[in-house]
Amino acid sequence: MNGKFFSFFLPEHPMRSFTKKILLLSLLFHLLCAFFNVGYDHPDEYFQVMEFASAKMNITPAHDLAWEYSAGIRPALQPAMVVGMCKVFHLSNPVIISFVLRLLSSLFAWLVTTMFILLSLSHIQSVKLKKVVLVLSLLFWFVPYLHGRFSSENWTAIFFFAGLSMLLYYFRQAEEKKEQGLNQLQLLLSGIFLGLAFDVRFQTGIMIAGLGLWLVIFRKLNFLNVLVLFSGIMFSFFAGVLIDHWFYNKWILTPLNYFHVNILEGKTADWGTSPWWEYFKMIFINTIPPFSILVLLGIILFFIRNPKHMLSWITIPFLLVHIINGHKELRFLFPLLNVLPLVVVMAIEGEKNKTWFKKIADPFSHISKNIFVKIFLVVNAVLLLIVSFRPSNENFSFYDFVYANYPGKEIRLYTASGNPYVVVGLPVVFFRPKKLDVIEIQNDSSFSKTIFGNQSINLFLTKNYSVEQPAFLAGKNARLVYENVPGWIRHFNFNNWLKRTRSWQVYEFE
Repeated sequence: MNGKFFSFFLPEHPMRSFTKKILLLSLLFHLLCAFFNVGYDHPDEYFQVMEFASAKMNITPAHDLAWEYSAGIRPALQPAMVVGMCKVFHLSNPVIISFVLRLLSSLFAWLVTTMFILLSLSHIQSVKLKKVVLVLSLLFWFVPYLHGRFSSENWTAIFFFAGLSMLLYYFRQAEEKKEQGLNQLQLLLSGIFLGLAFDVRFQTGIMIAGLGLWLVIFRKLNFLNVLVLFSGIMFSFFAGVLIDHWFYNKWILTPLNYFHVNILEGKTADWGTSPWWEYFKMIFINTIPPFSILVLLGIILFFIRNPKHMLSWITIPFLLVHIINGHKELRFLFPLLNVLPLVVVMAIEGEKNKTWFKKIADPFSHISKNIFVKIFLVVNAVLLLIVSFRPSNENFSFYDFVYANYPGKEIRLYTASGNPYVVVGLPVVFFRPKKLDVIEIQNDSSFSKTIFGNQSINLFLTKNYSVEQPAFLAGKNARLVYENVPGWIRHFNFNNWLKRTRSWQVYEFE
């Protein structure tokens, strides 16, 4: 990252050194999350991507796939990306494949977020508030974690903000009258990225429509430029149709099927419904209370004060549709993650000279404000460290261990805790070794009557609220080979909290 690059995006010299440090620190946490956050944040991230790709690679039988496959409502772009990567680089180990996908997700999300934020900082006047936007956009506690997911929510955001960043770059060049010959190509590429965002997650079409209307109404984009942008979007749309045909082995319009099943038939309501204000509650809880009061206040103030702003036209329709929809999950709003810090900080900057804002802020002394900021930074740092080093899903830590330590071996896995290769009622096939048999026994004590096969690796899995060896294993030729709670953490068992923590343990019998 040379000085010329930063001089284009950040002409203010005081920001350059700070920006480089934040970018490098953020990159470090993105890499940590890519390495340690094994598993999924939500089952759809795995069962509708990895298992779908596995089916196309003739590993997972079609009858073992999630219901979305038979309904034909899942876009095939992400499974196609997995299959393509595996074929090009001759990858077959699911542990390596999932790591590479997390790494690519982290790097692309970090890059796109960086470009979008640097191109958007010109909307903020205060150098201090620009620094706040950088920190919140790249180092807020759940940002590196979510960026490391090979999920539809993350990748639709990657494609959408890549397209939007190209538009912003196009506008910046137009203002500075540089490289005008590249404008049409930039618009076309921007449209392609926006179309890919729709291909990954159809709900993003609402954001694309809002952006398109803003470009026509307020930016006054001429007909030729609109046509070029729209052509890029349609190119990606038809590419998505071809990919879906390849995946489902028939001509199919997954967006139409999705609308029919989830909207007209109301399938989403089967997973539960929530009141309209539930998203505000979710945002409040996850943006660190009581600091989250500023977040909610900033969102509301920005929309009220800036009804013609591009971010309002992108965000408000998307939020309204999700608020109206009965089934609510916070992950549905993840595509707006890059917008949140900008919206909140721009709202604060716009209100800080207003009388009502001064009446609230003035009672706080400079020292009190510094303490407030330091508490937030400490809490955020602690949460960031926690999510950077913990697996997203305990099952997959176990899968990684088995796959890495017993390659090609015949394995008998005994358990009284339920089949670990069945999650939310669906079989995990892609991560299950071909020669592994799961033998469910009635209880731990009945395991002592089990006769082992001489040619196999015999493992026993237990999931208990204890890090101690089960009593019935005492005196048996068993050694602990895996536990999800590290041994060193026992030295920090304050108030006996480990007794309230479920521990996965695997014992190998010799």
